[in-house]
Amino acid sequence: MRKIATGLIAAAGIVAASTTANAQLLCGERENVVEKLSRGYQEKPVAMGLTSSGAVVEILSSGENGQTWTMIATRPDGVSCVMATGESWQPVESELAMNEESL
Repeated sequence: MRKIATGLIAAAGIVAASTTANAQLLCGERENVVEKLSRGYQEKPVAMGLTSSGAVVEILSSGENGQTWTMIATRPDGVSCVMATGESWQPVESELAMNEESL
């Protein structure tokens, strides 16, 4: 779990740094962005993390098979921007979860 969170935070930091340079990002109020992803792609939040700058990074995915996925970053002011999209999102079982199950 820690590796996943660290990866999400690192990715968000890299992408957030390029946000100001890329004026064509899809951005809007978080509620509207999540609603459009839900309606258009049947995506719902499946993972989230907090960046050192205070932004929340979320992965939204469609169904168990994750046919589509979207990464959004929401700034402290409530504006969310689509950072990446793709297909075939697969959850990864964390080492922590595996260790807890063996106890």
